[in-house]
Amino acid sequence: MRPPRRLMLVLAVLGVLLTLLGFFAFVFGIVAEVFTRRPEASAGFSPNIGVALAGLVLAGVSAAVLFGLIAVFIARQGRLRGAPYMDAYRLLESLRFREAIPLLEKLVRDGKADNDVLMLLTSAYGYAGQYANAQATADRAVQLYPDDPRSYVTLSTGYKLQGAYDEAATALRAALVKDPAQASLWAELGFVLRFAGDEGGALEAFRHAAAQ
Repeated sequence: MRPPRRLMLVLAVLGVLLTLLGFFAFVFGIVAEVFTRRPEASAGFSPNIGVALAGLVLAGVSAAVLFGLIAVFIARQGRLRGAPYMDAYRLLESLRFREAIPLLEKLVRDGKADNDVLMLLTSAYGYAGQYANAQATADRAVQLYPDDPRSYVTLSTGYKLQGAYDEAATALRAALVKDPAQASLWAELGFVLRFAGDEGGALEAFRHAAAQ
């Protein structure tokens, strides 16, 4: 039985938090040891070193679990969409955009055109220089999934690949209307506004991202 997507997301967030907790415990233990250890202290591990080692172990184990969850999620997504999705994903990672396009188009023809597939196809078209197809695919994502903020991220991707940063920013703002607490969307908006020359808007977007 496959774990539900929400549970995997919760576990991934928990893994990130535990990794950060372990890292900060390690740093705290080392810093405390440097500033509090006395020359006449007995040999062996001090409590501060114990805290640092415990933090290091926690960070290592949590990071390993986190990467394992990411691998499971990618494999699960691949099984749900079939081999063409995984093959296309690997081709995109290798910057072989033109080879990935037919595989992603097949997924669309087979009725598997969810938001992730359409986002990958938009990127593949754009990086292959097929801007009209990229724009049409991004528009289709919004038409099929108007309530999903990822659709507007896909639309923004299509605009960015064409250098239309003002339009990309508008699309990201539409995504933020759907999910205003998403820090990554605010950060992406900040970068897009920076490219568009809107320094004030970019700074404000980054402040929203930091507040999240």
